[in-house]
Amino acid sequence: MHQILVKLFGENLPKKIFWFWGTGLLLRLIAIGFAGSAPDFVGYRLPIAECLNSGSWLYCECAYNHTPFYPYLSAAMYWLAGTSNFLQVFLINLPLALGDAIVPLLIFILFKKWKDVDFALKASVIYALNPISIIEVGISHWDGFTVMFLLLGSISIYNDQTAKAGAWTGMGFLLKQFPLLLLPVILLKTRRLKTTFIAGMVTLIVIMLFFLPFIIRCPETFVQNLLNHPLWKGAASEGVGIGTIKNVFNHLQVPYAKFIWGFIFLFLMALPSFKVNKHNHVYYTGILTVVLAFFTFVTHRQLLLWCMPFIILITLERKAYLPFILLFIGYAIRIIKPDWYFGFIHLGVGVWYYIVLLKELTKIYATTTDATKWRL
Repeated sequence: MHQILVKLFGENLPKKIFWFWGTGLLLRLIAIGFAGSAPDFVGYRLPIAECLNSGSWLYCECAYNHTPFYPYLSAAMYWLAGTSNFLQVFLINLPLALGDAIVPLLIFILFKKWKDVDFALKASVIYALNPISIIEVGISHWDGFTVMFLLLGSISIYNDQTAKAGAWTGMGFLLKQFPLLLLPVILLKTRRLKTTFIAGMVTLIVIMLFFLPFIIRCPETFVQNLLNHPLWKGAASEGVGIGTIKNVFNHLQVPYAKFIWGFIFLFLMALPSFKVNKHNHVYYTGILTVVLAFFTFVTHRQLLLWCMPFIILITLERKAYLPFILLFIGYAIRIIKPDWYFGFIHLGVGVWYYIVLLKELTKIYATTTDATKWRL
């Protein structure tokens, strides 16, 4: 198995990582066995799989507010499961477990390039065994699966593999829109418009290969379905919205809440872009994921997985364990649905990680004299 993984990832992975990866995978496989009562499984995964297996088209007859990769993957798993309820739950959620279990290996590969083997191994082990990831897999969320594509894209960017980075970005987008953040990373790391154009075109081609059948068959309902996600409307149920910026703003009676939030959000996204070069782009990727995870208007708990690899990076670099502990405390509090003001724990942790990542980004920018210049 170790040799298979070495050939698959093209890296000399230490045998130690196999044991931690195997443990993490086992925990995730156990978790998905209990996903049958999860709201996302009952309300999304299973119904959409049943609808597609009836011969209907996604977006045309089967209403769905996400991109198409996972619905058809769910439908294929549902078909394989037959009539067994257990197999339906297990197989539909199996890609989530496998994708999230691969993330520790990709963390090792990326951070070994960025730091060293021992550092990368520690970061990999922490993600493999972290309870947030395992819980989110167990409640049928596929953010960890999508983070796999984000990290594959990040590794390709590090290796200057432009087309491959664009392909991973496109594949990630077909699960959730957030992997598109890799495109500004490519732009600001290389400062080359041609390189960014190539990556963007590959991303667009991958996306359109999946989108085109629905655009041709039912363009109006296709667009309506994709724009119908609550995140675009700043809306969420109270159970999801506890501790979010929208929830906090509502209780503080902040006037023009969306305008103020939008300004802050764009400012936080734009501020670090002036200090990015080929030496610090990993921190920049971390900043973008932290902003998405902590400062979206409706912040779902599972978004923490997006920034988890980079939060682990800063935790180990700075030996800053208190913010990391508070992250898990805040997550636990949000699970038990407390009063809105506990959201300040979540937001406070996000502010801390944003500031620290920005400091690291700026420090490296200031000490590198060969910053890449803009080129065609």
